[in-house]
Amino acid sequence: MPYGYTGNILHLHLNSKKYWTENPAESFYRTYWGGRSLALNMAHIYNYRKGFTFKSDTLPEVFYYNFKGDLLNGQGAINKENFHKALRLYYESMGWGPNNGIPKPAKLTELGLDWLIDEVKR
Repeated sequence: MPYGYTGNILHLHLNSKKYWTENPAESFYRTYWGGRSLALNMAHIYNYRKGFTFKSDTLPEVFYYNFKGDLLNGQGAINKENFHKALRLYYESMGWGPNNGIPKPAKLTELGLDWLIDEVKR
């Protein structure tokens, strides 16, 4: 499992103060994790078709400048280069092209969305 996740689910029953772990079958991950990924990839392709590109995945300019006044005076700016590096890493982890944010054909096929492959090649 990615990022240190062991694949176990911890169940807590608060009334009886009992707990147990479960290691679900592969179908669980396909149903629940795949479902979220499925919707996210479809939404990303929809946005791509409507003209949104990786250039749209950004922050307002104000986030790249330090705060003035209050507790964070002179602090808090997000480094634009680091933000774009993090965005590329996010794209890669999603199975999208790291430089364009478009879902790769292999990812679409994995999710059963191979019928959308032609949409991302346009």
